[in-house]
Amino acid sequence: MLKLFDPLPQLILSSIPPSSTPGCKGRPREKKEATRHSARQVARPSSVPVSKRVQGCLLKEMSIIEAEEALDDLAIAAFVCTFDQPLPLHIIARLHSLTRLDDKATILVDLAGQEGIAAAPA
Repeated sequence: MLKLFDPLPQLILSSIPPSSTPGCKGRPREKKEATRHSARQVARPSSVPVSKRVQGCLLKEMSIIEAEEALDDLAIAAFVCTFDQPLPLHIIARLHSLTRLDDKATILVDLAGQEGIAAAPA
């Protein structure tokens, strides 16, 4: 039995020889366009990507921009600059409320829903 930090025994094979045959290439997959499951969403397409909408919600929640302000490059630059230094307490509190990381009961219910297990009382 090997002890912690003992030298390892010599390897039987010094190195694995390279394979002479190239890797198996699978059948090329057909490219499919993403489909929406909701007829309402199909009827009202959005020109704004989801990532951009989420950035706007996050900036509003963190009070970096006001509700009526436009999400532009200056607002995103201000958002990036907030992480250059320790976050203020009001932003930490808003992130807690946004992500619900401070509510143990909600976290347990979310985990139970995802994993199909019964939530234990907090």
